Amino acid sequence: MRTVSSYHPAHRFEKFNGINRIASIAVIMIILFTDDAGRFFSRYML
Repeated sequence: MRTVSSYHPAHRFEKFNGINRIASIAVIMIILFTDDAGRFFSRYML
């Protein structure tokens, strides 16, 4: 019973962690695009 009750919040937290990771990547991309060095870096990557 304890393992089942602890499984659901863990799965929910894992999903939230993935969303948080995507949001952090989006913020990093915005910072790179706004910054001159970031623009050069993105141009080098593309």
